[in-house]
Amino acid sequence: MKGSAISNDVKNRVAFIGIFVVNKETYFFDNKENRFFKQKAFLVPGNTVIAFKKSGDFYFVRYLNTLTSVVTQGWVPIDSTSNPFPQ
Repeated sequence: MKGSAISNDVKNRVAFIGIFVVNKETYFFDNKENRFFKQKAFLVPGNTVIAFKKSGDFYFVRYLNTLTSVVTQGWVPIDSTSNPFPQ
């Protein structure tokens, strides 16, 4: 519909690596002195995350739970994510 677009006002720009889809159940990890420790929080296949950093075989990601509006962040193994826009 013409005129139904919502304007977007960018307040802060944040660099990120990419948008990924989780391809298997995976836990978030904490990174302390380049050692990774499993958290209680986890993701399930189909969850979408934004990756901001890479360290070894892990991405630092943020996940927005659309039901609760809670944002969870932490490190996840790269092999638990897939590109939703394959070439």
